[in-house]
Amino acid sequence: MIYRIVRCLAAAICGLVMGAYTNTLEYRLRSGMSMVEKDCHCTSCGCVLQLRDQIPLLSWLMLRGRCRNCGAPISPRYPLVEGGVMLLYLLAALLTAPRVIPVLCVGAVGILAYIAISLAVRGCFQPNRRWLSGAGMIAYYQLLIGVILTMVNIALG
Repeated sequence: MIYRIVRCLAAAICGLVMGAYTNTLEYRLRSGMSMVEKDCHCTSCGCVLQLRDQIPLLSWLMLRGRCRNCGAPISPRYPLVEGGVMLLYLLAALLTAPRVIPVLCVGAVGILAYIAISLAVRGCFQPNRRWLSGAGMIAYYQLLIGVILTMVNIALG
């Protein structure tokens, strides 16, 4: 029982982190920005977000959906994507216990599908080097999540 709870908690946290990254990646691909060079910032006033303002789901709730600096509204799309990816990881962890690879595959496919659909709806989808590098970064983070979930599985026996 404790194994299942810890596994689900680890999957949920990893899902929230990947959901936040999904939002960042989708925004930066759409805007033509670098995916690694610039810090996260408010899209209205441009102020660099502090670490406490980048906690997936919780920051949006604590700030009541507004920028700490300028008070501009933050789209509810951000917490919805973070929560959606978290639920995707949680569901995959519940349905595939104790295997890790299916969780990673479901997560990666879900994230890439969301980004592709979101960009296509906005007329920004251009499968090019930037798109491939974004997909590569998702694969890299999925590998890190695989290591984390494997360590949780090993620790719980």
